[in-house]
Amino acid sequence: MRTFGKPSSEQGVVVMVSLVLLVVMTTMGVGLVYTTGRNDKGASQKINHSQALHTSETCIQNIMQWMAVNGVTAPPCKNKTTGRCYQIKNRTMASSDYSIFGSQQKHKTKMARYKYQCEVSLLTVLSAKNNLEMGAGFSVGQSSAYGGASTQSKYIYLIRTKSNDTTSSAKVEVVASWNKGTVKVESWREVW
Repeated sequence: MRTFGKPSSEQGVVVMVSLVLLVVMTTMGVGLVYTTGRNDKGASQKINHSQALHTSETCIQNIMQWMAVNGVTAPPCKNKTTGRCYQIKNRTMASSDYSIFGSQQKHKTKMARYKYQCEVSLLTVLSAKNNLEMGAGFSVGQSSAYGGASTQSKYIYLIRTKSNDTTSSAKVEVVASWNKGTVKVESWREVW
């Protein structure tokens, strides 16, 4: 039978290699936890911003609906030459208008965090015969200073909205038009 003696040059090498590997793997684990936490926070911020944008769009839809209902017979805000003519203040997405059938309480709670407000202002009136009339303009068939009657007027509105929750917010501006009772979005942009 052969006996083995203590190797003099390899004393403690296994322990040292194990400790080095343990330190490297611990560092990798801590780095992974840190990176995952940062990615989770960034994704959460993007989701909250997206929800804030959707809330702003809800406010825009409310204004557009108001314009369509009040613009059946005459253009909304026709007699208001400057400033806002209609606004919605401090509404939340948790109102009964936005309830989701069968939604869980956590969704209702999350919806209640998002508040919005918006306003609409008449910018100008475009006429088919006279390219641009400032202010409230003149109605279809009404004579202009240039001696003709307009056959068609297009009213241009600015809709501003802002929404927020505890962590994110969004501001949106929309240019909309009213023509013969039809409301149409002309442009949309997020304001930083």
